[in-house]
Amino acid sequence: MPRTPPASPRRRCRPPRSSRPQGLDGVVLCPRHLGKPPIAEGSTQSWTTDFRRLAALPNTVAKLSGLLTEAAPGNWHINDLRPFVDTVIDAFGPHRLTFGSDWPVSTLEAGYLEAVRITGRLTDALSPDEKDAVFRRTATRVYSRSTRSHFHPRPRTHRRRPQPA
Repeated sequence: MPRTPPASPRRRCRPPRSSRPQGLDGVVLCPRHLGKPPIAEGSTQSWTTDFRRLAALPNTVAKLSGLLTEAAPGNWHINDLRPFVDTVIDAFGPHRLTFGSDWPVSTLEAGYLEAVRITGRLTDALSPDEKDAVFRRTATRVYSRSTRSHFHPRPRTHRRRPQPA
């Protein structure tokens, strides 16, 4: 069954106007889905300018996710994604990038393992250390900060119930 387009226009991520957003000291900004780039339209210029401005902020990282569903539904090629991924790798560097599967939404275009494989191919030029940063270390570093905040309480530890004799 073909995918139907969204009923409302898609929102695009726009970087903050100031070079240092006020009141966000210690907060890491991570736009999801690379700010929803116009992959289906094939237009990179405006998005590239905005995302490079965002990368200039020291407290930002980018998440490589949601790209498959931004491409032309059922009619895309990995090379349609490459200019956007290459721009983000160049702007942020691999140590400020993290992988995200966008599962289950990504299954509209590819399964989970296929999404991982495609992202792996798009990052083939990176060294093993850089790929490890994208697929593991950046997320560990960024998300471990928030696990101690009041928004994410520690999980309760449950005691095992004694087994009847």
